[in-house]
Amino acid sequence: MPGETAVPGSITGRSGTPFDQKVNVALDPVTVKAVDKYWNLIPGANNTVVFTSNDKFCQMPSSAADRTLVNGQKVYTSAQLSPKFIFQTASMEDAVKKWIKAAPAAGALIPDTGTAVNVNPNDPVKLQVLLTGEQPVIGDAGRGRTGTPQKPVAGVAYNVTVRVTDFYWNLVSSAVASVSLASTTDPYFTGVGGTNITGSKTLSVTFKRANID
Repeated sequence: MPGETAVPGSITGRSGTPFDQKVNVALDPVTVKAVDKYWNLIPGANNTVVFTSNDKFCQMPSSAADRTLVNGQKVYTSAQLSPKFIFQTASMEDAVKKWIKAAPAAGALIPDTGTAVNVNPNDPVKLQVLLTGEQPVIGDAGRGRTGTPQKPVAGVAYNVTVRVTDFYWNLVSSAVASVSLASTTDPYFTGVGGTNITGSKTLSVTFKRANID
């Protein structure tokens, strides 16, 4: 992992502390090697490997050619157009450092899991509005939410959570935004105007007009 150095012959095979990473920024470099039991490179091992990560949205090399070692190793850098390793889920909200694991597609090589790293959110670019009953799905490239919204009742206060996020819906807790909540279908809606939030805030609104199908 970036920040680490290979140390053949040592107990762990590596030294150094991996650098913190940022969402949507390619890891540079990630080095994958075929080694013996003492972490010495095996130049003749041109195995194809399979990558997994505890970040389920992590971007990783997918084609067999991009996952095949050359002279016993493969180095992935940010300078390459592709393939790259890019985390999409920050560690802050789920409190889990992220790792990448390499395993042989075939053969007897022992899989190895890289040192887990802290992943920080990228710059704030979005506001996410979550209705009561919805939860964020951080790292998602889609709508970034799950759950079924609870239907509001006319005249009853209804909670709406607004979050300041990066491109992949990771909360940027230090970001400040001015937020207004309005309705395009209820002219009598009691919303929120010009409220400053830092990171995330739950706001109360009230619908007045019922929606009868």
